[in-house]
Amino acid sequence: MTDYPTEILRVEDLAVEFPTEDGLVQAVRGVSYSLHEREVLGIVGESGSGKSVSSLAVMGLLPAAPASGAGSCTAATTY
Repeated sequence: MTDYPTEILRVEDLAVEFPTEDGLVQAVRGVSYSLHEREVLGIVGESGSGKSVSSLAVMGLLPAAPASGAGSCTAATTY
């Protein structure tokens, strides 16, 4: 019998927008990933590509206003 690592985090179709004077800026669009126990996830990209905004959104640390978000994030409570 093979034991599969437990999924501890799943992010699906994450999107974050910020209002500006010129309209909405889509800071993050359609980000999805999963993380299992004993795995390491590295998020890389160019400056301004949404790495920090994505991470803050997953941790629930974006300000309620002016940012708006969509998608789903599921975290294991125990593993």
